[in-house]
Amino acid sequence: MVTTTPTPTATFQGALSDWSRLVARSIEGQARLARGSVALARRVAVNDEGRGSAAGRAYLDSLGREAAHYWTEAVALGLGYADGLLSLAQDTAARVLDDVDAAAGPTPVRPDGGDPGVRRIAVALAGIVGSEIATKVTVANNQPRRRAVKFDVGVLTGPDGPFHPPLHLEPASLTLPAGEEGTVGLRLEMRPDLFTRGETYRGEIRVHGGDEAILVLSVRAE
Repeated sequence: MVTTTPTPTATFQGALSDWSRLVARSIEGQARLARGSVALARRVAVNDEGRGSAAGRAYLDSLGREAAHYWTEAVALGLGYADGLLSLAQDTAARVLDDVDAAAGPTPVRPDGGDPGVRRIAVALAGIVGSEIATKVTVANNQPRRRAVKFDVGVLTGPDGPFHPPLHLEPASLTLPAGEEGTVGLRLEMRPDLFTRGETYRGEIRVHGGDEAILVLSVRAE
């Protein structure tokens, strides 16, 4: 079976066609409502000799009530549409810029850790071998736009050399609005086949996206 993927131009043309049909339906509905309103007004005028009949009063009361309701709903609908459109624009821009950031690669870090553009944050952990260590860290987005914050977990190095630690991040990534902070949980399994009591292990977690940083890990096995 052969499948095809619509091109952006075809997708846009389809959306434009749907929009045109919606506008046509709206115009037709408004015209139908206007014709009905005129006919009803003529009936009321014929039966309402001093604007004192029940039909006349009901017509005017309903007209005033529904007009107020219409504009209240119209304003709410307009605000909702504007908010949704703004969110769509921000999300689209964030995805485009994140793609560019990913293509460019992470910010280079000097081997001595002296890069002034990258913060180094010490995270000291200690736990009994065979147990599990859990802590939380706060990450920030100091960029002027929404960003997807991601983490790159490096190796831990101990007396027997480097290894990939069973370190879990919850959540593994998160999206933060401009100027906002978020909390990430760190959970490390102190497996006996990897950790030896009395030894200290060191490593790094690099934070990309919001506020470039390096979490400098120090793990003491007890």
